Amino acid sequence: MRQEADRPNVAALSWIGLGTLLVFGGCLLAVVFLLQGREAAIAPHGEPPPPPAVRRPEIGIVNQRLFGEQPENEDVQRRAAERLGSYGWVDRDAGLVHLPIDRAVELVAQGVRP
Repeated sequence: MRQEADRPNVAALSWIGLGTLLVFGGCLLAVVFLLQGREAAIAPHGEPPPPPAVRRPEIGIVNQRLFGEQPENEDVQRRAAERLGSYGWVDRDAGLVHLPIDRAVELVAQGVRP
């Protein structure tokens, strides 16, 4: 029995590589055509026009103004501070109340759970 040659069969490897590239290229073209067909079915008239320019300082849906510049911010903070520092009913029928945040933290630290 003869021993195999120490050199790889370059011709066979070249044909395998070429075949692989052809299969990959064919699959790539098939996917491109499928996606173009799907895009045409979804938006038959092309992409919609961009919305008119918005005069507000936004990028996408993100508000770019600083938080301190918003006039409604102070009112929201004031109401939140009042709520965090007071007692009140959440649901009177169910017997649910809200406590000042400091008192709630003390109760939780003592192990009291609602």
